[in-house]
Amino acid sequence: MMDLVRCGASAVIGAIALGLSAQPVVIDGLFDDWSVVPTLVDPKGDHQGGGWDLGRVWTTTDGVTVSVSFEIGRAANLQSGPDAEGDLVLTAEVEGGEMAIVDFRARTWTIESDGVEREVGWDLLGYRSAPTYAARRFEVSLDLAAIGAAPGGVVTIDFSGDDTLSEPITMVLGEVSDERVPPVSLKRPEQAALRVASLNTLRGGLVHRVRQQPLMRLLTMSEADVFCLQEEFETPSEEIHSAFVGAFGDESWTIEKTGRGTAVVTRLQAEPINLGSRAPGAALLVTTRAGERVAVVSVHLKCCGHAGSEEDTRRVDQVEQIMSELEDSMAAKGIQPDATLVIGDWNLVGSRRPLDLAEGHGMRWLRPRQIESLSPMTWVNAESEFPPGQLDLAVLGGEGFDHSRALTVDTRSMNEEMLGRLGLTPEDSAATDHLLLIADVMAEEVPE
Repeated sequence: MMDLVRCGASAVIGAIALGLSAQPVVIDGLFDDWSVVPTLVDPKGDHQGGGWDLGRVWTTTDGVTVSVSFEIGRAANLQSGPDAEGDLVLTAEVEGGEMAIVDFRARTWTIESDGVEREVGWDLLGYRSAPTYAARRFEVSLDLAAIGAAPGGVVTIDFSGDDTLSEPITMVLGEVSDERVPPVSLKRPEQAALRVASLNTLRGGLVHRVRQQPLMRLLTMSEADVFCLQEEFETPSEEIHSAFVGAFGDESWTIEKTGRGTAVVTRLQAEPINLGSRAPGAALLVTTRAGERVAVVSVHLKCCGHAGSEEDTRRVDQVEQIMSELEDSMAAKGIQPDATLVIGDWNLVGSRRPLDLAEGHGMRWLRPRQIESLSPMTWVNAESEFPPGQLDLAVLGGEGFDHSRALTVDTRSMNEEMLGRLGLTPEDSAATDHLLLIADVMAEEVPE
């Protein structure tokens, strides 16, 4: 028998009925906004095998968007892993309408109507999930408008695969919450000692005849002091220089680039940091206008895999190498930087171990948010079987920069007024599958 735990919000047991009032949550992998949502407890050890033993389950609604958070028996990746780990399937059925079926490990999104199934993309159902790395708890959301949901309607949530609920969860859909977060200004704060913009340009996009223009619009709009690039594999430094001169009208650029496609570009005073020939990163020691010295590292860690895979092990090794080489290089120069920023495409799709290692070196993750929402997603590709994820990270070390922050930019979700003010077009972000990531290194808070 599944237990119901009351956590500050009303809940009614029918077929187990919850979600009678809208409680919007942000799909960011933090879970603090679920504290007032009723909790269901699925019995431990009742699963059929694999690692998908459901524990506590939370459900809530915001209009026709249904969000579900759930615990599993051990840390695993939601969307990839060895077959022996099994699978878990989430279903959401609208009373009198259709059913949405999410098979996490198969990475399929299906709509069933009158016994007939049709596979759709994750984007049609507005699917989001977090975290992207392996964990024991996840949160997902679905926009059920595509299956006939409407405020006042009833939706039933259930699981299948390795584990099921003893009884499905039935929720009444409410109106859309009026709790909306105001957008953040992209104007470079006066409080910022340094602004760094990072972008994976998708296989040499910076010199692509079509994609160069929208990518450079994003970079120039950022008002950054330092630019970190990834996936400029075959692009010589001279061509990167030409692209920046053409966009900014300034000849004085320092560029540090590696053969692995990463680069750091700035007009500020800077000197190269040697990370070794095999490191998946490029680095500069940048002197800010106020005289602080900040080590800026552009990284592109190994792609793909899952927790415990060869790719995951490689990412762990790469972070260990970057941290070691960075510390050795600074020691050889006799320099202790005021701050260190490691930013770029971490490909954090396996274990959390690469980030744990950085944190073990006294660094902290600047969790990003989109300027017009609280979404932390940094990678979006509507043509991929993988849903949006948190692949790009900004990790900061150093004392005194306690008000530093990270922002992302997605022009596809901006309104016309914001686009016009920033000099962007709706499709600029579509020039690559990564969002522009901006890190403001700040010792003082930006006033509201």
